[in-house]
Amino acid sequence: MGKLSNSAYRTRDREYNLLLASGLLCSYGRSTPDELYRKAIKCFEVLIDILEDTATAEHIAALTGRPATAVQDSARTIIDLLLFNKGADPSVSLGLPENTDRAEATRRWKRLMVLYHPDRYPDNHEYEEKAKKINEAHEKLQQGGGKRVYALPDQTAAWSEPPGLPLSDSGGVSRRVPVFVLALALFVLVITLWLFISI
Repeated sequence: MGKLSNSAYRTRDREYNLLLASGLLCSYGRSTPDELYRKAIKCFEVLIDILEDTATAEHIAALTGRPATAVQDSARTIIDLLLFNKGADPSVSLGLPENTDRAEATRRWKRLMVLYHPDRYPDNHEYEEKAKKINEAHEKLQQGGGKRVYALPDQTAAWSEPPGLPLSDSGGVSRRVPVFVLALALFVLVITLWLFISI
């Protein structure tokens, strides 16, 4: 078997990130803050895509067996939890890996500002707070103050709650991972390993 093209790698990476986001959306309530940050940062672009693109939300809904609106609500909750992370880590707030360069931080800042800009939601003060937090995180990263703080002083500490966002799971949305999602993830892992071994 020959080498995969760049577009094939991008497609495979995108499918991997969609599966990762699916698992995260089904299980984020059982994760510690540290685990949630690590998992969400890996698929943060997909979380934003879920909010921006109905087709992505519907694709994830098909994978998880949940309604698309519940998928979007969960993605919004996870993004907000990262934005208002307890350690006030600017990298986590923007959903960025530890060693991200300034150009990537600026791209993420712009994308989040388009999504959460207060002008899109007049008379909604939650979005003003979110925009302020996004801008603060971006400014800290641009000034070089974005050092990763994964270990929280108290692992049992409560989440810092974003304004207007209850952290309880209401609305009857199940947080259990459906068996077919786990089976699908295992299948993708086996195929990926097979591809790497055969290359």
